[in-house]
Amino acid sequence: MKKTIISLVAVLAAILIAMPFVFMLDKEEKPNSEAVSSYAGPEEEAADEEKNFDIVMHFTGDVLIAENLDAGRAGGFNEYANRESADYFLKNAAPYFKSDDFTVVNLENVLSDRALGAASKPNPPSYWFKSKTKNTDILTSSGVECVSVVNNHSRDYGLEGYKDTVAALEEAELEYGKEDKIVYFEKNGFKISVICCFLWNNGNTGGIIKRIKEAEASSDFQIVFFHGGK
Repeated sequence: MKKTIISLVAVLAAILIAMPFVFMLDKEEKPNSEAVSSYAGPEEEAADEEKNFDIVMHFTGDVLIAENLDAGRAGGFNEYANRESADYFLKNAAPYFKSDDFTVVNLENVLSDRALGAASKPNPPSYWFKSKTKNTDILTSSGVECVSVVNNHSRDYGLEGYKDTVAALEEAELEYGKEDKIVYFEKNGFKISVICCFLWNNGNTGGIIKRIKEAEASSDFQIVFFHGGK
């Protein structure tokens, strides 16, 4: 089976866009179609229907479940998070996420219950996004299985905020991808790897290619899910 590499752009600030990908798979390698008869009897057709299946995945751009400096402004995210149920925020996307096999989103904020200091940022305008760890329920209640923490806001509150985010994801049993952690999904014996990474310029490509080769050894398909831009 040929291995497929799919590159995904995850730089859609403030807008949630879900992109479905469907893998149509056969559990067995097929002989060259030119070398065998094209006729298939009823029994063979029924067997093919049992062997063939789809793997459906959704990927999104930036998912921001926080507000700048966790400020709690009137009409802001925190007000709604305290008032509404967790499934309120992604209710329009949830039917798609829950009906697929796997959903991966780019989580563009820190998750921490601590009063952490914001990290220094030299280039204004700057933003720091953080919210309570309980807000992982927004993701799990809506059919999200995995997040990427490879983006320019995952360390808005320094290393401690990053560690708190990872701990919150693990507590919620959400899979996560980071620069040194490839995510693997499996269905019916087929493995898909998701490589979360930065792609700002050609200087990033060498590391990405290295990770693709690493993933090839353990998966049938490799997906590069990158955060980047100019």
